[in-house]
Amino acid sequence: MLRFGSGTTSRPGPADRVASFNRACGRRSGCGENITTVGWPTCGEMDIMENRGSQTDRMSSAVHGPGYSGNTPFVHVDAPVTTTDFHVYAVEWDHQSIRYFVDSTMHYEVLRTSVTQRGSWVFDQAFFMILNLAVGGNFDGDPQSNAIFPATMLIDYVRVYSLQ
Repeated sequence: MLRFGSGTTSRPGPADRVASFNRACGRRSGCGENITTVGWPTCGEMDIMENRGSQTDRMSSAVHGPGYSGNTPFVHVDAPVTTTDFHVYAVEWDHQSIRYFVDSTMHYEVLRTSVTQRGSWVFDQAFFMILNLAVGGNFDGDPQSNAIFPATMLIDYVRVYSLQ
């Protein structure tokens, strides 16, 4: 059986406090800028948009860190979001919370007080933005056939800015 992996494109430096970009299929996340020294999940990860290719009518957002990684309790599935249409996905974070948006509507908020009940709050730092079209693996399993190829991730824009 052919195993599938994933490829990523990332910008060379960490994003600051807010990241916003248009929809494509696959996974959008960011890892803390200290990933090379502390590793995952200690660096923290914010999944802005994740989509299972087998469920094209829903997406999810999640937070991972030390004590709350992998099958994290901090995940929210937002449906219906048709992954065949363009949408604007965004995350805003500060010292007290992480807020996820789809088309300018907040669909999920993770509070620092909730996170610190399970582990350390590791989100007071810059994050790398990762745009990833993942195929196969533990998240959704391998596709039933090669018919999905070639796969395409279309991105209209990526915007990163700081809250003042």
